[in-house]
Parts: sequence; C-alpha cells; structure tokens
Amino acid sequence: MINIDFSFLLEKVCPYYNDDNGRPTDPLIFFKMMLIDYIYGIRSERQLEREIRTNVVYRRFLGLKFKDPVPHHSTISWNCKQHFNDTNIFQEIFDEIVLLATNHKMVGGRVLFVTHTWQG
Repeated sequence: MINIDFSFLLEKVCPYYNDDNGRPTDPLIFFKMMLIDYIYGIRSERQLEREIRTNVVYRRFLGLKFKDPVPHHSTISWNCKQHFNDTNIFQEIFDEIVLLATNHKMVGGRVLFVTHTWQG
C-alpha cells in the first residue's frame, strides 16, 4: 500500500487560517474532503457530507474514527468563500498531489485534463 504524506497541505494553507477567523476547521480534513469530491464526482456538499458519514474508507482517509462527527456541508462552501476566494491555493495543492502521485508511480504524468472547477 502506498501512503502519500499530505502534511504539505498545512504549510500551504497556514497563511489563510488564524484562531479568530470564523469556525474552527481542520484544513487537512477540508482538502481531503475536496479531493474525495473531485475524484468521485460528488455533485454537492450535502451529498459529500452524507457519503463521508456512511463510507468507512472515506472516514479512514480523512482520519475520522467511526463515531467522530463529519464536518458540516456548509463548512466547505464557507471555507472556500472566506479563506480561499481569489487565491490559487487549489491549483497549487492539486499540482503538488499530482507530483506526489507521479513520484509514487500512481499516475503516468503523460496527459492530464481537468474539467471540474469550484464556483462560489
């Protein structure tokens, strides 16, 4: 099993978070949720929340135990609007994940097409 270290996320998003700026959110869980959303084409934040609540594999990927609460669906859009509006952080993180996946030979790196973009 290949294990990708996502700790780089914390360093990249640290400038966008502070202790007195809205609801507390774990950026690592947030971006992993977004990754699940992109990979599996989940059409809404509400559906993503439901999927994570019932899918043990998603919970494990996010580091959530069986009884841990799943972040509320509104947290996703709130984070996008409050922390990341007018930034290129999603592209930076996506590029880093593709690089890590390529280094682990999980993808070939020959051609990549992306059609999903978040609209706030």
